[in-house]
Amino acid sequence: EIEEEEEEKGEEKSEEEEGGKKEVEEEEEKVVEKKKLVYKDVVSFKNALDAKKMKLEQISGTARVKEATDKGFITEVTIDFRNLPHVFLIQNVFIPFPRSILLQFTQAGQKPALIKWAKSRLPPNSTFRVFIPGLDHFSTPPSYRYLIANRPQPIFDFSSRPVSQHRKQVYKYIIILDFEATCDYNPNPIVFPTSNAEIIEFPWIVLDTTSLEIISHQTNYIRPEFIEGLTPYCAALTGITLDKVKNCGNLASVLHRFGEFIKEHYSGESFCLLIDGIWDIQVQLILETKRKGIDISEDYWFKNYFNLRAEYVKFFPFLFVRPEMNQPSLGNMVKSFGKDFVGQHHSGIDDCFTIGEVVKELMRRGHVFREPEEVEEGWNPEERIEEWNSFDPKTGVGSWECGKCKVWNKPRVVHRC
Repeated sequence: EIEEEEEEKGEEKSEEEEGGKKEVEEEEEKVVEKKKLVYKDVVSFKNALDAKKMKLEQISGTARVKEATDKGFITEVTIDFRNLPHVFLIQNVFIPFPRSILLQFTQAGQKPALIKWAKSRLPPNSTFRVFIPGLDHFSTPPSYRYLIANRPQPIFDFSSRPVSQHRKQVYKYIIILDFEATCDYNPNPIVFPTSNAEIIEFPWIVLDTTSLEIISHQTNYIRPEFIEGLTPYCAALTGITLDKVKNCGNLASVLHRFGEFIKEHYSGESFCLLIDGIWDIQVQLILETKRKGIDISEDYWFKNYFNLRAEYVKFFPFLFVRPEMNQPSLGNMVKSFGKDFVGQHHSGIDDCFTIGEVVKELMRRGHVFREPEEVEEGWNPEERIEEWNSFDPKTGVGSWECGKCKVWNKPRVVHRC
């Protein structure tokens, strides 16, 4: 009886605690709603800020699409000031299409087609980041100008749009690659992207562009010549340790295996490689094979490839005004379609499947992978480092070392070992 009474008391207590939590959450939501100041247009918002002696230059926000017009999107913009107790919501903010898109459609007299096209690719309730570079002095009265952020981080809402827009592709098969290589991040690094990084995982998956099914996949681990290149940072990032590669073959043997796979299964078939960015083929593969004296000049499949980032930008051009400066990351692309990484990020084979998910989403929305990138004759990655190398292996200000696993981390990185 005593035990039963204690159980009843415990249950009553837990119910009270849960009820208390719900009440607190509801109160917090009410507070947020009260603090949300709604403005019908940018001008009234500007006047309110002027009255409070507040400035908005270089402040960013999130734009939610309401509808497309013949010149751009009508959005509502949410600005959350971290140092102020208010969330500002400005309604009916106009975000223009880039000039290139307007010209493309208006010169042909296709404004209705432009609206339909924009709505299908950026439907209502989709969001993207914006920033405010300053005042638009040419408007009457002057108002703030809103521009799409360099890293727009879109989130698409396709719930009201059908996905049956899949069109016939130019290539019957897309073979997706995603290499992993030795690397380091340390005050005194021993691995450098331009001189001694080595491929340690060479995976691929094959996508049938008609059925959008993965019909084949394989991964190959490679033993590097500079075994010390398997640094603690590399192991933590990729999950590849010495035990995984110590009994594996070298790069030349895996390249031969990949070539035999293509000749056996896809000789005479229409196929093209695809990677995320340019690093895998145009940088790492070329640098390493040249350094090790491996001849890939007869491997015609490496002569051209699709760059997923470039294809994504082609499909959503109104979000990337300067694509050469702000191509999206794999994480941004995956998140934009409401998906997560498959398996472990920086596991080569898992990233291949993640890339495959983005490719399939683009194809479902009607994108055709038409014109692959071509590797220029005599291309030398070392002469054009600024085009591809954004990683410095030497730690900078704010970097920190995990006391448990002794792995160095970049500033603001959450590390779990």
